[in-house]
Amino acid sequence: MCGRFTLANPTAAFNAMPWLTNVPKSHPRYNIAPGQRALIICDHSGPAVRLAHWGFTRKRGSPTRDLLINARSEKVLETPSFSESFRQRRCVIPADGFYEWRKTANASIPHLFQLTSGAPFCLAGLYDRVGEELNFVILTTAANALVKPVHARMPVMLPVREAMAYISAPPETAETRRFFQPFASEQMRSHRVSTMVNRIENDSPACIQSYAPPSGAQGALFS
Repeated sequence: MCGRFTLANPTAAFNAMPWLTNVPKSHPRYNIAPGQRALIICDHSGPAVRLAHWGFTRKRGSPTRDLLINARSEKVLETPSFSESFRQRRCVIPADGFYEWRKTANASIPHLFQLTSGAPFCLAGLYDRVGEELNFVILTTAANALVKPVHARMPVMLPVREAMAYISAPPETAETRRFFQPFASEQMRSHRVSTMVNRIENDSPACIQSYAPPSGAQGALFS
């Protein structure tokens, strides 16, 4: 799955997409969580950047824990909650990292995954509109060799250059399905981070820093 992600360097992300215009000012985000707003790129008669809430609501007024935040790419066209949006309202979400948690007997240990180059990338998604608000979900796929020891699933990652190709490809063709392959693990890196990322109130550079627990300790679930 994908439960948190980062856009620590939005300037670099949008500089890598010169075909975008009217990009809103944004500040670094180190711990973007479900229910929060994030920037997405969609196609409104041309590429456009919009602010959207992360998660589809099961019903109006649903608490954050009931949000649908991920859609399995393998079944997205068969799932009523997502099929229409996938056919008509695909988007990408600029990012430069995402978190997954490795479960142990005593704790869930967070890890940050990034490109080896440190460059930005895009997460494949889809969006919907509720009144004047936009909501989005992130597509997931099977984990690659780097992510698999931590979690069985990972977000669908796209190079920046593939962003608009994913948004505009016909929805029920091999052209679209090719985007769902796990990202090449040899182009990625990861490291353990502090459990401070578990709290959505924490959104600082400390969230992405490498963390080593005291010798012989796994660390507390929350810090």
